[in-house]
Formats: sequence, C-alpha cells, structure tokens
Amino acid sequence: MENKKWGKKLRENKSLLVQTGDNQLLQMKSFSYEVAGHQPEGIYLLYEIFQLRSIALPFEEVALDLIEWTEKPVVFSTFPSNLLEDATNSDALIKFALIKEPYWRDFLFNSGQIVLCQSRKNGIPECTSNRPFPWTTPSAINMFIGPDGEVKIWNE
Repeated sequence: MENKKWGKKLRENKSLLVQTGDNQLLQMKSFSYEVAGHQPEGIYLLYEIFQLRSIALPFEEVALDLIEWTEKPVVFSTFPSNLLEDATNSDALIKFALIKEPYWRDFLFNSGQIVLCQSRKNGIPECTSNRPFPWTTPSAINMFIGPDGEVKIWNE
C-alpha cells in the first residue's frame, strides 16, 4: 500500500527520493520534456508499453515483443524520440525499462506517468522500502534496441 501512496506523492511533488531494500538511493522524477532534455542520465521507467512513443523512436514489432515479453530486469537503450531535446544529437541514447514487478509497477501506475530514475549518493530519503530495485544494479541486463529491429546485448 505504501508504494501507491508514494506514486500519488510523486505526482503531486514531481520528485521523490526513495531508499530501496537493496540500499540504493534513487531520485524519482516525473517525466517532462524539460527534465528529459536536461537530465539525460538515468532510466525512464514505464508501466505500459505504449508510453514508449513519448520517449523513443518507433520500433519494429519484433523489438516491441522483446520488450514486452522480457521477464528479467532489463534496461534498454535506444534513440530518443524527436520530442526530446537530446534528439538533436544523433549519437544520444536514452535508457528505459518496462517495469512488470507488481510492487514497483503499482508505484509507477499511481504516479500516472513516465518516471525518470537517477541514482544518488547522498540525501535524506522521503520514502523507504524493503523491496530491491534490480534495474539499477549490475544484475540488470543491458540491451540496445534500434528502430530498424537491431538488438545487441551490452555488458557494462
């Protein structure tokens, strides 16, 4: 239930510092084009596949299937949509994750929007959870997906 309250709090305050169960300190920011253009570092967290249209170029159907059917924590990299400021840089990539784990998905759903997640080294968390957040750890799989269907697994 706490995660649903956090989602509402994020929707109201536009930013939330969260301490996760695996001792990560994560800054969650409500998506806006201003944040996206000036804060390229981080992972865009999605709770529905259709949200990709706001942040990334269109994908081939097979790439969308890969994103939708992946069960493990995967962070995808791709080219930003033309709506984002970084789209003017042809080498710019954005990162995103489709969150399916119910606890974190409920948090995102209750925020009502795409959330930009950024790791922080210090700060006083506004919310604390006993649940791990694997998308920002070395255990997450990193993949590149291009608009023409190209797929590469990256090991960072």
